[in-house]
Amino acid sequence: MSEAWSFNASHLTWPDFAVVAVFVALLFLVGYFAGRDEESTDDFFLGGRKVPVWAACLSFVATEISALTIISVPATAYRENWQYAQLFIGSALSRIAIAYLFIPAFYRFDCTTIYEFLGIRFGQQTQTAASCFFFVTRLLGSAVRLLAACMAVKILFGWNLIATLVFFTVVSIVYIAHGGVKAVVWTNVVQAVTFIGGGLATIAYMHWVVPGGLGAILRLCAAYGKTDSSTGGPGSSAPDSRRPSSPTRTWSTSPSPMDSSGLLQPLAPTTT
Repeated sequence: MSEAWSFNASHLTWPDFAVVAVFVALLFLVGYFAGRDEESTDDFFLGGRKVPVWAACLSFVATEISALTIISVPATAYRENWQYAQLFIGSALSRIAIAYLFIPAFYRFDCTTIYEFLGIRFGQQTQTAASCFFFVTRLLGSAVRLLAACMAVKILFGWNLIATLVFFTVVSIVYIAHGGVKAVVWTNVVQAVTFIGGGLATIAYMHWVVPGGLGAILRLCAAYGKTDSSTGGPGSSAPDSRRPSSPTRTWSTSPSPMDSSGLLQPLAPTTT
């Protein structure tokens, strides 16, 4: 419990804090301007049904990609392979089904939520049961995601865990309570553009600093099964000294360890 209330030295410099402050201020501004024209509950909960398609799509992406995704999926992909991408194939197909089967029904019955539609279609008991199950599971899931994000920020900022949780919660409540769903959508657009742009910038940086660029990286990954999307990763028979996931290996991006095929080679193993 004492660790939750303790403060440590921050790992960030003043330019890092400036970037964070500008981004948080931007979220507040977007939430304020998005909700300043609200006149009814329809505006608050449905955005007046006037949210642009592209903004809604980016908001869906940002909503689905939580702190757990940002923190854990890159590590999983590095340790294993692209098998995790199968999840997004099924997710994309389900969205097509929802768009053609459920969304028209929402408009036809003038529903605000799926639970209201369940009440019209199957009765009040079904609506209540589904709402309760969603509330409990979402509460538990959101708590884990919030904690994961706060743990990362706690390490970077040097804050205690309680202060970080309060900061995240207050920021979210302020712009959501004022702007409603439009604030959520447009702040999600900002976040989606930020992490998509950050991902593209990272790929460009890797292409620039790694000898051979992305071609060499992909050849290396393919050689060890890292780009395989149908198996669980490199086989147990693969030599450990040539497995990028080995925790006891140091990998080099200098030109010298490249072989004739253009693949990066591991340096001498280090003990851990």
